[in-house]
Amino acid sequence: MQEPNYKNYTLAELEDVLAHIDKDAFSERYQNALAHYQQKLKDPQAVHADVDREDNNTSSQEKLYLQVILSFIGILFFGWWVVDAVLTGVTYTKKGRLIALANDPSGFYVHVSMPALLLGGSLLMLFQAYKKLAAADTQKTESVDAKR
Repeated sequence: MQEPNYKNYTLAELEDVLAHIDKDAFSERYQNALAHYQQKLKDPQAVHADVDREDNNTSSQEKLYLQVILSFIGILFFGWWVVDAVLTGVTYTKKGRLIALANDPSGFYVHVSMPALLLGGSLLMLFQAYKKLAAADTQKTESVDAKR
C-alpha cells in the first residue's frame, strides 16, 4: 500500500489522521503525520493557506446546498403551475386573461411552455447540484479512508 503524502494535507486533515490512525499498526505513518502537523503549526503562512482553502471548500458546498434549495422552490412553483394548467385545461396571463385549451390550443401550449421549460431547468439544476454533492462526499470518504 502506498503511504499518504502528508505534506499536501491541511491542518484539519492532519488532525483527523492523528485522531483516527491506528498508532500501533501504523506507527511510522503516525510519526510522519505528527511531524508534518507540527511543521505546519510552526509556519504561519501554511496555517493561513489551510484556513483559506478550507473556507473555500465550505463556501462551495454552501453554494451547492443553496442551489438545491432554489431548485426545490422552482420545481414546486413551476411544477404546480404546469400540472394545474394541464389538469384544468386553463391558464391565466399576467393581466388575468383566461387561455383555455378548448378555445385556443396553440395559445395555451405556448403559454404553458415557458413554465414547463423553467421546471425542466430547475430539475436539471437539482440533478447537477446533487451530482456535485455526491462526488464531493465520495471524494471526502475516499480521502479519509486513504488517510487511515
